[in-house]
Amino acid sequence: MAAPAVRTKLGGWSRGVAILWRNWVKVSSVPADIHWGPFLRGRAIRAIWHSKWGPVGLTSVYGVVDNFASNMELMGTVLKDSLSLGCQAIVGGDFNVRFEGLRHGLGGVCSSFTHLDFGPTCFATGAKPSAIDY
Repeated sequence: MAAPAVRTKLGGWSRGVAILWRNWVKVSSVPADIHWGPFLRGRAIRAIWHSKWGPVGLTSVYGVVDNFASNMELMGTVLKDSLSLGCQAIVGGDFNVRFEGLRHGLGGVCSSFTHLDFGPTCFATGAKPSAIDY
């Protein structure tokens, strides 16, 4: 399941997002995503994992680079929609903001989620790892 790259508000291209799973894992799409605008659809995608513990909402996000307001708009929509699924939710991806910034920018909706930090990511040749992806 994938959301293709789309033009950003600044005229560049997002890189798209995807959720991949093995064929024996029971996963279905979330039709409500069709109501997301093109900007959001190219930056986030959701699915429902039908686990043995009950349904779990899965969301993959590609955050907005260097635009805090647009990133907070994106993440606010994603988190509110994830809460509205009526089941447990996991949101992961490249958020392009530290969790503290996300919590500050979104306030209450962010407090409904538990932040799991696996340490810095995004290792690149000659670059230091980043703490903006979790």
